Amino acid sequence: MFGYVKPFKPRLMICDYDMYRGFYCGLCKTLGKNFGFASRMLLSYDFVFLGMLEYAMTDNKCTFENQTCVAHPLKKRPCLCCKDRDMLKFTACCECILVYNKYRDDFCDNKGIKKIAAWIICRAMKKSYRKAYVLYPELAEYVEKCMKKQLETERSGTESIDDASEPSSMILSEIASYLSDDAEQKKYLKRFGYLLGRYIYIADAYNDYEHDLKSGSYNPYMNMDKEQSENAAKFSVNITLGALADVYVHLDIRQFKTILDNIVYMGLRNNFNGIVSGKKQKGKE
Repeated sequence: MFGYVKPFKPRLMICDYDMYRGFYCGLCKTLGKNFGFASRMLLSYDFVFLGMLEYAMTDNKCTFENQTCVAHPLKKRPCLCCKDRDMLKFTACCECILVYNKYRDDFCDNKGIKKIAAWIICRAMKKSYRKAYVLYPELAEYVEKCMKKQLETERSGTESIDDASEPSSMILSEIASYLSDDAEQKKYLKRFGYLLGRYIYIADAYNDYEHDLKSGSYNPYMNMDKEQSENAAKFSVNITLGALADVYVHLDIRQFKTILDNIVYMGLRNNFNGIVSGKKQKGKE
């Protein structure tokens, strides 16, 4: 869940974009307050989406205030002020758990500078991870179990995108199920999370295609040429996003619907299309 879930800004109203940025700032400050400075530096837009969805499934009201922060010390920007101190704390915990496990996985998979960088990040995030583990031990253990399965699957060298994306999809499925206590909504959330995790894995695998070929790292498209990998990724993304949209309409979204709609219906596809366009542009240079 790292950078592929963002809105399509040209179709987002200014007030909605300010609110979206306010969520980013609010989540960033929640991370800093509860889990330390390192966790703030590794925040991605994907977790902002999770935070908005966490809020959107409730009737909890929120307010925004213009505040400064470490990244913007001179100019005040809209920042979410959580009236309920526990709001966004779950999303913050998820960020700490997933980021720590991602870089621990990177440490096992990479060599040289990337391995050293992953080790440094793991060391920096270890305390944050332990705090998150105490709050959500079952979720943390489930994520760790899925990450081990991910490592085993990739080491098997499977060319099946279904098999390769399954562990990551199951992680997001489990996380999404925490967003509601209603049995019916929990069912839809699990499916929604599964499909979102699948989309993220496919987008990330295709984005890393050339790099992985050069480094010899695993990639489900490793035995395809550029055209085949592009067609395969497009096909999988189209089916996944279509199914995601079908499930999304069943979610009980009570607020921030225009922003969430933008991300689900336009942002995800636009972000993937940006990856495809970027690769074609590089090919011409």
